[in-house]
Amino acid sequence: MLFLDLIKRSCLWQKNAILSSWALVFLATSAIAQIPLDSWRTHFSYRSLDGLAVVGSNVYAFSQNGVFYFDATDNQTVTLSKQNGLTETGVSALAFAEAAQTLVVGYENGNVDLLKIDAKNRPDDLQNLPILKNSDQILGSKRINQIVLNNKNAFLVGDFGIALLDLARAEIRETYRNIGPNGTAIDISKLAIANDSIYVLTTAGLRAARFAPDVNLQFFGNWRSVNAPIFGSFSHLIALNNALFAAENRQVWRYSGGQWSRFLQTNGLITSLNATAGQLVVGQAGSVQLQNGTSFSDAILTNPTNVLADNSGNFWATTTQNGLVRLQNGNLQSIAPTGPAFDLYQSLNLLNQSVAALPGLGVQTGFSLFSNQQWQTFNQPRSVVSTVFDPANQQTYVASFDDGIFAITNNGTRQQLPNSPSNARALALDRDGNLWACGNGLSVRQRDGTWLSFGLPRRQFDQLLIDKNGFKWLIINSVSGGGVLVFDDKTNRSRLINTAQGTGGLPDLGINDIALDCDGAVWTATNRGVAVFDNPAAVFNTNFNAFLPVFERRRLFAGEPVTNVSVDGGNGKWFSTANGLFRFSPDASELLARFDDKNSPLPSNTVVDIAAEPVSGEVFFLTNKGIVSYRSPATEPAVALSQISIFPNPVRPEFDGLLAIKGLTENAVVKITDMAGRLVYETRSQGGTATWNLFNYQGHRAETGVYLVLVADALGNEAIAGKLAIVR
Repeated sequence: MLFLDLIKRSCLWQKNAILSSWALVFLATSAIAQIPLDSWRTHFSYRSLDGLAVVGSNVYAFSQNGVFYFDATDNQTVTLSKQNGLTETGVSALAFAEAAQTLVVGYENGNVDLLKIDAKNRPDDLQNLPILKNSDQILGSKRINQIVLNNKNAFLVGDFGIALLDLARAEIRETYRNIGPNGTAIDISKLAIANDSIYVLTTAGLRAARFAPDVNLQFFGNWRSVNAPIFGSFSHLIALNNALFAAENRQVWRYSGGQWSRFLQTNGLITSLNATAGQLVVGQAGSVQLQNGTSFSDAILTNPTNVLADNSGNFWATTTQNGLVRLQNGNLQSIAPTGPAFDLYQSLNLLNQSVAALPGLGVQTGFSLFSNQQWQTFNQPRSVVSTVFDPANQQTYVASFDDGIFAITNNGTRQQLPNSPSNARALALDRDGNLWACGNGLSVRQRDGTWLSFGLPRRQFDQLLIDKNGFKWLIINSVSGGGVLVFDDKTNRSRLINTAQGTGGLPDLGINDIALDCDGAVWTATNRGVAVFDNPAAVFNTNFNAFLPVFERRRLFAGEPVTNVSVDGGNGKWFSTANGLFRFSPDASELLARFDDKNSPLPSNTVVDIAAEPVSGEVFFLTNKGIVSYRSPATEPAVALSQISIFPNPVRPEFDGLLAIKGLTENAVVKITDMAGRLVYETRSQGGTATWNLFNYQGHRAETGVYLVLVADALGNEAIAGKLAIVR
């Protein structure tokens, strides 16, 4: 009768008014999240850029993980990555072929994308050319280091040699490999065409060949060595006005008529050399110098990697720390899409529905924080290894391995905690609001501000977890023998957990991660699989052993290094191994999803850390090539059915994902009916969220109309209703 009563009350809604205006009435109007369920987004840094291309009024720049373009018309940046337009991560070269109106993108693995550009200088059609990537004849590195345009062709310059790409036919016409002395294989970093010759910078020095139709560039005998005017090697090579220019350290040299002459002396190390707007442009730390004597100097010009001019006479520089810099009328402006400061971090921490990316031990930089859908970077303190949010006083504690522990308030005020340990590696708050820190020992900052240290065996600890009993679980560093130490400060008891039966029964002493699930169980990721302590309260009993989960008739990840374990809001378990990511059911008996760099936007299968945000359901993955996130349907359950939110609502014709119903209690029953009360779909919540793929029980897509969403808790004691509009 509960659902019948809900239907009767909901049908009082004026159907004809809704169908005419699609004005929606909800019990809650807040959106579940900024990205749909079962979708990904990237969080790459676009501060460290390797090159650019000017395409009309737009400027394209690339980093390792993707490309972005700046639309000067509306002053907007748009990112292109594996998630939304490119074939790969690992971009290594970029060039714009104006005659073909094509942006040529080269990758570290030899792959090539041809991206057509439309009349507004924006990306259009993409054509992928995996010829080099899939070649069995290239045994070594296939990295493309540079793309040089020549008429309707593009030279793909790489570690494998050179490939000539016919842009009109979108095919590789020929390759020039093994062109070193005596036909040896050589890596090629730069290429330039000047006078009647083609020059290449290689691991065997500067080499050249006559560039003419009757010269076979595939034959190594047609290539010769070119002596350099200096002892050492060039780092840059460019052609301008039929002359060759090369740079090393603080000097630019000109090669013409078979002779070298010193062309320019700089004060700093040369980081880039370009020919644009009819003149040479030299980049060095903090400045860009033009051949005509004009120069730009500013701290944001951190090691310019490429400098080009647009048709309006403005210059654009890519830098290693401040993204894309526009040099216009003497003014410099840094431009980059929102993102963390770097792609390489050591860990992720959750902070009050925010995610912090931490640099870790010995890294003399601050940390980045993703909050309210934006990234911001804090330059201090340095070497941040751990953070924790204190809801009682609304401040964040930040541990610096170099400078101690700081308290940061919501308004940004930072204060170092007196007498705090300088070598903390992990922080945690207990239920009473005491701040715990571990590193070379274990310490606690009590609510009155005083610090107390504990003398524990095996003093070097990497991670700290406080279970529901208040026991402290400490991962012992491998230098100190590995395993786990459990400590109860109330009774001053400690227990070493190792591989022996009766004292833990761990699969291995190498503990990589530890997590507390929603039921109070402690999950450990070891070098030889997964172990679970489902009754942590018994840890100090004489006989105490881990439970080893079984999946498909074998121990979960038996004998395999598991690098991370994380628990999402629905109590599901996320694991990472060398083979990517795995999402399991709460008891790890069912594999719900598996992701790797082939079937997802993951830039790499090497996952460094996982942070599952329980409220939104978004799970963040730190890899060795950057951060991405995935919005799972598992969120933290509500305590009571007070309000629900439905997203998207209305469902528009272009939507092809999962509908989410959030704000539910654990295992709540959800029924979706039409306005006549006919059942269309039924499911149960996963944590605090239920989903619908918008197909009815007959296997057909739901038709245009208004639907009722009826919810009851698992015991049938509470009920709530909402309405949903679908437009086809």
